[in-house]
Amino acid sequence: RFVLCRPGGKVSAPWSEGGFYAQGLSEDGTLWGWKDSLTLLMIRPDGSAAAEFDVSKAIPAAGRRKQREPFPILLRVQDGDLWVIVRGRWLARMDEKSGGLKARWKLPARPKDDESSVQPAAEGFFLHDGERIWFVDWEGRGRKII
Repeated sequence: RFVLCRPGGKVSAPWSEGGFYAQGLSEDGTLWGWKDSLTLLMIRPDGSAAAEFDVSKAIPAAGRRKQREPFPILLRVQDGDLWVIVRGRWLARMDEKSGGLKARWKLPARPKDDESSVQPAAEGFFLHDGERIWFVDWEGRGRKII
């Protein structure tokens, strides 16, 4: 079980079960990991833990689900919105409070190695597909860099 140890000996368990293994750092400094293939866990730069976040509303209904779908990748948290890569093919902008989908864009290419193939930046993120490097802005517009 994952717990946060605070000054003065206060200990809290932010999530009801399971551990936390950090997968990455978003553009704003949020440390994130997975509970499962549809649930993100986040620790904010101020040390607070966000509620478990379900990304299932961002997944397109069309198409068959493959045996091993890539896990979600958190890229950005800003003004109550989350930008997440889902199914390795979509950039989704979601409302953090309701979990609702605000917008979704198809990526120009699939990340080669999940979270290790994307790097968030202030204006968007870099994506490596194994052959090319792309830059994708926060509105889903991509351009090939190399």
